[in-house]
Amino acid sequence: MLDMPHFTQYVDDTQSVDPLGTAAVIEALYRSIYPGINNAVEFVRVYSAICWMVRQIDLAAAKAREPDIAALSKAGIEKIQLLLTWYNKMQEVPGLAGADRRYPEDNRRETLSFAKMPGNMAARRLEADPDFVVGEGAHFLTAPQYRPSLVNGMRFLAESSALPGTYRLTTAGEALADGYEAAIAGHPWRDWLADVNKVTVRRDDVLEMGEMLDLREPSPEEMQAFVAQYYPDDAEVAIGPRWTNRWSGLTLALRALESEQPYAKDQGTRGVAVSSIRYTMARGYSLAGERLDLRDIEEVQGWWANLQLRQYQRLALDTLFRNVSSWIHDATVDEGPREIQDCADGIGAALELALPEEHRQSVSSLVAQLEQLKGAYGSFYEASPFVAPLRLEEMLGQLQHVCNFEQRSDEELLALRNSYIALVYCAVEARNLLSNPYVQQQFETDRLSLTTLRGLLERYENSRPAEFIAHVVQFYVVLLHFSVVQERTYDGRNRFLFMLGDNGLERVASRGGIGGVGLMADRLLHALLLLAQCGLVKRYDDGTFALTAAGRRRLAAG
Repeated sequence: MLDMPHFTQYVDDTQSVDPLGTAAVIEALYRSIYPGINNAVEFVRVYSAICWMVRQIDLAAAKAREPDIAALSKAGIEKIQLLLTWYNKMQEVPGLAGADRRYPEDNRRETLSFAKMPGNMAARRLEADPDFVVGEGAHFLTAPQYRPSLVNGMRFLAESSALPGTYRLTTAGEALADGYEAAIAGHPWRDWLADVNKVTVRRDDVLEMGEMLDLREPSPEEMQAFVAQYYPDDAEVAIGPRWTNRWSGLTLALRALESEQPYAKDQGTRGVAVSSIRYTMARGYSLAGERLDLRDIEEVQGWWANLQLRQYQRLALDTLFRNVSSWIHDATVDEGPREIQDCADGIGAALELALPEEHRQSVSSLVAQLEQLKGAYGSFYEASPFVAPLRLEEMLGQLQHVCNFEQRSDEELLALRNSYIALVYCAVEARNLLSNPYVQQQFETDRLSLTTLRGLLERYENSRPAEFIAHVVQFYVVLLHFSVVQERTYDGRNRFLFMLGDNGLERVASRGGIGGVGLMADRLLHALLLLAQCGLVKRYDDGTFALTAAGRRRLAAG
């Protein structure tokens, strides 16, 4: 029994991602527009080679008297994945699952299994402890990689519920396996590759298999079978869920690319930058002011416009979170009052110092400036081809430039000012977009919906900016963080980055900076990379894209 308090060191395990819980809506919109892909998928041959290997596993099982399906599947699936990564790593191809595995650099014979070719971290653990059990490590058939689109998104494979880790081919998978077979038929190493029992190989052997393993240029047969599911032109062939959404999202991207391509040379690039495609999709207009053809894709275009606006709003809130963390740090060092209201009022006062004199008295002054720039156009999106200061990409870029400010720097005040401008901009644009039925202003998982943000603008439009931002800081940064963390206490970990202690707000992290912020990863790039693998667009060395002749024909065909 203790007869006095016993103090132990606080366990600092704060590794909170998305401290305000605002990522859910954005991720849901991405999944709705580009279902079946994520930010890892890039190579058609990963899909086709794995499907082909599943066929070889089935053939091997059919030939065996008492087949061990699990063992055959494990051997074959590991074999093809390791070979794909090993060869392409030697060719310095980026974006490979399992690229950190220790593949032999000499020509000794090696067994193709995840356990025999561990990643760097597992290898170091194994060196320190010979009894360490090596796990699968990173590979293509995992949730962060190709598995979601292989199994669910485009349904090339169906996993056995009775025997997890074993698969059968769907009709789409059969077509893709046929495409790979056509590409490698006649290759000297084809039969060895098909034999799931042959799993030892030398480095020079892998190099000889290059034509079968190279991910950079799939064959026409593979492209045709893949695109039939990825970007279908025949509804009777497509089998994946919500493929019509993905069709609309890809069509929107291609039409945006087509509209901007004539002006690429004026930008000093060979093709169109991904950022240009992204915001042309959101506007529904090219930068030259030409209306995009939105036939059959109006709804998804509205979702995309909503998504880009939500990205801007989220970055503003996350930047305010950094402002709050910085304020708490400074107040602690300076031994100032640290109640929630002190924090909100302090940041509000700092905002007014950061604003020009003409914008300090009322939020309405900024609203009026934005409305004046918009003129007779229906929205900022519609006006932005002709009014550069209203372009979302320009506004967002200004905030991105300063959002990871150094504490007690000029950039800290600029970040606060730009966050305020972002919230007012998003509120006014949300009001502008009320006439668009496809821009949903409130979702069930919203933390600060566009509807609520519009309401805040209406409430504070004739108030000082300090009052507006103080309210946002109090209720949609500090208290929202507390609420979000409390929802995530299921595993017992501490996710508070700051909390309310005996002396007011205090940072939880005992050392280090206040954490960085940024935009959520965008699936558009990977959507375009797959289109490039299908021959519908071309990617240049500078990272820009252009429609190919096949892409133009596909767009013309509808």
